Amino acid sequence: MKREDFELLLKDLYEHFNPSKLKDVNLIPMLLAKHKDREFEAITHIFIMYNSKYNSANYNPDFGSEQHIRFLIERYSNKERAFSKEALKEIADKQRWKAQGEQQEEQLKTSAEKEKYINEVSEEVKTTVKEQVGKYFETKKAEIDKMLNELLLRKSEDIAKFFEEKKKEIQKNVESIPEVVSQIIEGEKQQLIKNPEQNEQSLELINKIQEILKNNDLIEIKINLFEFEGKDLVLPNKEVMKQVSIGERLVVCDSDRKIYGLGVKDIVYDTISEKDKCIKEITFEKLN
Repeated sequence: MKREDFELLLKDLYEHFNPSKLKDVNLIPMLLAKHKDREFEAITHIFIMYNSKYNSANYNPDFGSEQHIRFLIERYSNKERAFSKEALKEIADKQRWKAQGEQQEEQLKTSAEKEKYINEVSEEVKTTVKEQVGKYFETKKAEIDKMLNELLLRKSEDIAKFFEEKKKEIQKNVESIPEVVSQIIEGEKQQLIKNPEQNEQSLELINKIQEILKNNDLIEIKINLFEFEGKDLVLPNKEVMKQVSIGERLVVCDSDRKIYGLGVKDIVYDTISEKDKCIKEITFEKLN
């Protein structure tokens, strides 16, 4: 891909996703130099950063796939600006007219089905009144049973939610114990320093306890990859993983340095499986 074609594609991408970035006159030259002969990698990175269902008003699930990126590279190499404002507007207009046509077709279909249904019901009522009355009471009984089951299910979900919240609250308190203990010990240590006449062995014992608390790691990290097939991923270190929460995104690469976008789908804190430790189980899903 020629440099001028790559430059034009980068400008169109930032014009769509983050036009304020283009105020930095050094941005595009820096990207051209950094990603020379690696256009696919650069474009992949931009889509992962900006075309996200978590925080992008311009999110489009059709953007950013490997097929879409190769399509853009081919079009821009042929001097066709397939991601310009005009091209995107044309695509949006076509999709809107298509959606309206499908909606009208569905409305006509629904109207015909309703008319057919009304005619069938009317004929049944005329010919089998007694049978329909019996079915009516059977249906009402089934509806009542269904409502009762749904009510019980909602109450069960409320109870489960209550215990889950309590579990998180307990876990939060457990995680704060080392910090609280350290603060108490530090206070006692300062008192010993201010009063030298007290036992030197007590001061030495407090120093040892502080060192143990400092080195004791109470949280283990477990990683799950949801519907992801690929080579080994290079993930952030354990200290970073302790801080992540649901909805956050990571840009990582595998052992072949292929770039992926991961979103935090779910987090579970397991305080049962390991004695004196908490397992933080993080589930990631692959982003488009």
